[in-house]
Amino acid sequence: AGVWSETVLYSFNGAPSGADGGSACGTSGQPACDGGAPAGNVALNNATGVLYGTTTLGGDPTGCPLGGYEEGCGVVFQLTPTTPPWTESLLYTFAGPPHDGMLPSYNLVFASTGGTLFGTTLTGGSSADTCFPASYTGCGMVYVLRPPTPPSTTWTKTTLAIFNGDNGGGPNGVILSPGGGLLYGTTYVGGTSGGYGTIFQVTF
Repeated sequence: AGVWSETVLYSFNGAPSGADGGSACGTSGQPACDGGAPAGNVALNNATGVLYGTTTLGGDPTGCPLGGYEEGCGVVFQLTPTTPPWTESLLYTFAGPPHDGMLPSYNLVFASTGGTLFGTTLTGGSSADTCFPASYTGCGMVYVLRPPTPPSTTWTKTTLAIFNGDNGGGPNGVILSPGGGLLYGTTYVGGTSGGYGTIFQVTF
């Protein structure tokens, strides 16, 4: 067998806040604010070759409310094929609790019908601290990102489910049913049988 070769398609900049004495992203001479620490899969649009994914951190150098992350609560990104490096754009930047998610990761799903993206955030979604009281606020959520309708260029995020502990906490991503209309996934903690996690279904 021949030797495989690696090509770096994109390197993330993160979203440094300047709190450590450096310069904040997006300021004069600094790269634009970006995601950081990708931990999940990438989803492929077979028709265009575009890749979609998430980073658990980054996006907003003002930090993540109640989360303690100086570089932000995470982003959903798009990579468009060009001569490397590929062209990256941020589709959504999470704001964190109490109303938005934080730490998006795992099993982002692209639905070719409608071009929508489905995913989860490990925490956030509310101000409850029942799932990760020593570390994070909120038990996580399931969301959908819908592509823009021209002439708009803004993707629209809608929250489909918010976890509260009893129904699970710390969702690990979703899969889409073959016929559409249903999402399935698991949660890391929560549930009513000792708090060891749940399997869930979301109808949309």
